[in-house]
Amino acid sequence: MNPTERQHDIAGNITHYSIGIAPAAGYALMRAKLPGNGVSRGALFGLGLFLVQDEALNSLSGLGAKPGAYPWQAHARGLLAHVVYGLTTEFILNMIDRKKS
Repeated sequence: MNPTERQHDIAGNITHYSIGIAPAAGYALMRAKLPGNGVSRGALFGLGLFLVQDEALNSLSGLGAKPGAYPWQAHARGLLAHVVYGLTTEFILNMIDRKKS
């Protein structure tokens, strides 16, 4: 079955958002049991996500090439983006926690 361009776009968006939302939801559930707090915990979450998703799962699943196929700048950009994602996720969860108190 060949998907239409619209179906392909929808599937791509669902995949993209799932890959972004699922780890944040898992992190929200597990963060109280993780080492560190605040900035360090968020940064470590982002680093772990980068290593697991970008450096391992993308190439293993066929969604991306092997890590060696990309220039170091792409790895640096991905690492920075994931660390910012982790810090932002931690910040938002801290704000939610404060609201509950």
